[in-house]
Amino acid sequence: MDLVQQVATILGGDDVKARSVLGSVFTSVRMAIDTLTFSKIGPAFPQVDEWMRGIQLAQGRTGEIIALAGPESLKRQLSQNGLSDAQMRQVGSAVGAAVKTALPKDVSEKILQRVPLLAG
Repeated sequence: MDLVQQVATILGGDDVKARSVLGSVFTSVRMAIDTLTFSKIGPAFPQVDEWMRGIQLAQGRTGEIIALAGPESLKRQLSQNGLSDAQMRQVGSAVGAAVKTALPKDVSEKILQRVPLLAG
């Protein structure tokens, strides 16, 4: 099962919403780490650019993307996407596990440290 399917299962089978949620999560990751580290994500998650382009901003302002840099902002964005606290934790665990599996340890540790939702 790929990551979109895992997240969709957590969200009740909604693939479109799963991609939007992944976009929010990976945009938050992008804002939290340096460009060189983020460049290692693309080969492991080839759809990451598509997911990030598809995020739904509450007011349609691109400035909201910058706000995803903080953990509380990510939770707020996920809440606006209709996720409950339990779903946020489940999505965070699923994405965190995928990051640990797919990326080198130094990269995954940096991501999990900077985006606490993914640390489980």
